[in-house]
Amino acid sequence: MKRLAGLALASLSLLSTSCCDPRKPRGATPAIAPGAVVALPVPDDAPVSFARARTRSRRIVVYLPPRCVDAEASFRAWAFDVTEEWSVLGLTGDVPCPGSRWMQYSPDAARVAARVDAALTAASAVSTIDRATLVLVGYSQGAARAEDLVQLDPARFSRVMLIGAPEAPQVSHLGRARAVATAAGERDRRDLMLLGTQALTRAGTPVKFFMFPGAEHGEFGPEGGRVMTEALAWLAATAP
Repeated sequence: MKRLAGLALASLSLLSTSCCDPRKPRGATPAIAPGAVVALPVPDDAPVSFARARTRSRRIVVYLPPRCVDAEASFRAWAFDVTEEWSVLGLTGDVPCPGSRWMQYSPDAARVAARVDAALTAASAVSTIDRATLVLVGYSQGAARAEDLVQLDPARFSRVMLIGAPEAPQVSHLGRARAVATAAGERDRRDLMLLGTQALTRAGTPVKFFMFPGAEHGEFGPEGGRVMTEALAWLAATAP
């Protein structure tokens, strides 16, 4: 009997320290290791890829990848490299690509903006981020949607990086941005991005072109992480 009583007391003690520990509230979100890429659930939307900064930085990047590609693979190509100073969110598209399991973006800029907001709210629940530091990065169709977001709300989307856009970036869409980075792969066509860079320069918008060595369209190449780190650092310094 004494042995049974002792076991019962031990069980109660274990329950009190594990189930009822005030430092570990029930239902708390598990910690995310800095730099690790995880699938972050977003209510009423597809999960987003998320990598938390490896430092105490509260800066945040939102990435819109090309259409009809493996969005997570496109995100992983460079995300870890920039987590020294940034947390990074990577959205998928929200419209199915015909004959493919991948996705593309709705042409509705307000809808895309709402999805960005929902993703940021999800990230805020697991990490400390400052939305005022937001940098929007878009590649190919993602770049076109990023440009639409700047036009829609330049105060909220004031720093943007456009990579391999299908058309030359437009001053009428981007002229009120605080800083614009443009980019293209070394093996991709660069004329459109350079034309947009020149037009923005003439209009007085802070802008700088970056190139991804060895990269074709949709790729970041062997130095993608370095180029992304440099471009984000320039955007942060130009529009702090």
